[in-house]
Amino acid sequence: TNKRGFRGRRDFSAEKQPGKTRILLIGDSFTFGEGVSDWETYATQLQRMRPQTEIINLGMHGYSHDQMLILLREEGSRLHPDIVILGFVYDNTERSLLEFSDCTKPRFLLGADGELTLTNSPVPKPESIIGWHWLNPKLLDFLEIAWKRAGYGYSVSHKWDKHHLTRAILREIADTVVEAGANPLF
Repeated sequence: TNKRGFRGRRDFSAEKQPGKTRILLIGDSFTFGEGVSDWETYATQLQRMRPQTEIINLGMHGYSHDQMLILLREEGSRLHPDIVILGFVYDNTERSLLEFSDCTKPRFLLGADGELTLTNSPVPKPESIIGWHWLNPKLLDFLEIAWKRAGYGYSVSHKWDKHHLTRAILREIADTVVEAGANPLF
């Protein structure tokens, strides 16, 4: 990773290079390039195909759409992108419902009015949840996901909630990108 903790050997400044189009990539481990060398990531391949652009990979292992939105708000908008590409992976719709996915994470709730409300923020420190033993959120999330994937727990309302939450988060990502003066691409 570079000095900012993002994937890639090249560091970048908040200011764009004159005459270059800046493209931000946001996503999960697929965007990050989990398990492949730097030169094999799609960010590097895109940079080779488009040398007149500046590609910045903000992909993070295990991220869901809610975390991508928060990262975009906190870091991405300050980078003055021209284009923001979201690497969409369907499994992230499920992750957005969880407060623990690979680690403790924030989560958005969707109100009846369609507004997103951020919960579980600030995120609890790992040491504050280690002692939960039998109440370990990761274990509970795992059991819930396993139960649902086995076909026992998904209700029509759960699927409705997941899809409506995902649409609201993606809409907010698109709005955030447009407010930053860039074009969203999912």
